[in-house]
Amino acid sequence: MLDNKIGNKFRLVWGLRAEYYNLNRVNDNLDSLFQGLTKGRPGFDYSDLTNREPNWRFFPSANLTYSLTPSMNIRAAYSQSIIRPDLRELSVFKEYDFELGGDYTSQIVRSTTIKHIDLRYEWYPGPGEILSASLFYKHLDYPMEIYRINTLNSYELKNSKMAKNYGVELEARKTLAFTNIPVIRNLTLYGNFTYLDSRVKRMDITTGFLDPNQPNKILLREVVGKEEKRPQMGASNYMVNAGIFYDNNPVSVSVSYNSVTNRVFVPNTDYEFSLMERPLQALDAQVAVRLLKQKAEIKLNVSNLLNSYSVLYRNQYTAEELQSFKDGGAPSAAQLKYNPKTDLLNFKASPGRTTSVTFSYRF
Repeated sequence: MLDNKIGNKFRLVWGLRAEYYNLNRVNDNLDSLFQGLTKGRPGFDYSDLTNREPNWRFFPSANLTYSLTPSMNIRAAYSQSIIRPDLRELSVFKEYDFELGGDYTSQIVRSTTIKHIDLRYEWYPGPGEILSASLFYKHLDYPMEIYRINTLNSYELKNSKMAKNYGVELEARKTLAFTNIPVIRNLTLYGNFTYLDSRVKRMDITTGFLDPNQPNKILLREVVGKEEKRPQMGASNYMVNAGIFYDNNPVSVSVSYNSVTNRVFVPNTDYEFSLMERPLQALDAQVAVRLLKQKAEIKLNVSNLLNSYSVLYRNQYTAEELQSFKDGGAPSAAQLKYNPKTDLLNFKASPGRTTSVTFSYRF
């Protein structure tokens, strides 16, 4: 990495990372596929299967900062990264997944590469304080998701063709010391809001086709489906975090809140039948007291004060809605919300409130 000052206002941190990793050599799925394809077909060219992704990868990054004032910056950043499948995801065998409640296997997956672009304004009005606003874009090639195979209790890890994520993030952290009012001046407020808009283009792969121009060459074809307006598995459109922190030695108190909107838990090959999740709304609190000349501390933690719960569900649709999906439509955000009167409840998790007390002492 290189760090360059450009004049009095600009700073550029940039570099390039190179990696060599032969993922094609450790893919059990490919080995199993070869065994099936080569039976009775000697002398064929399988290079398309053994060279699905390059061994050498290059990941550039650059971060340009413009200092408006000593406490105010504008940042622009670009970088590339990769998510490689692990050994389990490269394995060919089928297993029963107790969390999913069905058989789990993996398609011939490949690595996911990501391009990140960020533009951020940040202001540091005082020590420990920040006010920032960010725009971000992420382009994912071959993102991996677990799909439910139609109405069967079978699940398959596979690559989609691509995904695009656009978003806005706002963050604020402010102390109330400026009020100089007892109790209030020891408070710190924190908040974070993220909006995510996403598109996913799913894909299936087929093997066994021959190149018409090279009759002995086996081709791997990508069958790309229509674009779906949804976040990837496990991501939400809206995310909110907020908190309040009080510190007046020897006592400190913190309360935090986290909320995310409904999200895809496991996508289905027919998107409208995907398994959805309504996450719990988390409100947690902690009280800490320092004792014995700051060497000892007692903490009281209470989690899930709202006694919230999460549900996994599958939406139910009318005949007219199902027909509109077949004609190229897709469920709206309102249709994907949980309706306890009509939707099929798959699982409900009620962790309840959790209380713990800890004591620590530093010698």
